[in-house]
Amino acid sequence: MSQMLAARFIKFLIILQLVSLLNALLVVKILNVECSVNESYVENASCILKPANRDESLFYLNADLVKPISNVTMRMKLLKKNHANQFQPFMLNAEVNLCDIMDNRVGSRYFLVFKQVIKEHSNLVHSCPYSGHLMVKDANLDTKLLPAAPPLGIYKLSLIFREAITKDCYLKIVLEAEFRDIRGLKY
Repeated sequence: MSQMLAARFIKFLIILQLVSLLNALLVVKILNVECSVNESYVENASCILKPANRDESLFYLNADLVKPISNVTMRMKLLKKNHANQFQPFMLNAEVNLCDIMDNRVGSRYFLVFKQVIKEHSNLVHSCPYSGHLMVKDANLDTKLLPAAPPLGIYKLSLIFREAITKDCYLKIVLEAEFRDIRGLKY
């Protein structure tokens, strides 16, 4: 019985190694970004994309909160472009309280990836409430954070930040990105 468990565990470790190898062969390039804000909550907002090199773009966001916000929900929706050049829902359409994510009360792998990117590239490294200047700098997705290698292609990620009770929208960010195989890149 223990030999069978050991064999299953070794197979599991091999699969994990293969997934991490596949993720290491992917590169993510952000192609486009769109941001919209509710000016009664957010002012002086700028949302830009800067090229780092020919295979990588970095996302920047600067905004000032008019008043402190303490109960923020985030809707995360992922779409994938199909062969007819239309975006179709893909794997993720969920809403969660941002305060719960930052307080480690949410266990979803996708939200943990979001938290890791936010911790590395922004000043939102604390729990609620948020106030003053918000900043995201040099943000891009490291494919090693992903639980599995996604299919190659173009994706659209929509992030909508709202007040939890009144559902007033603070900020909407739409990122369009391409997952590419690094072996196919020409240098």
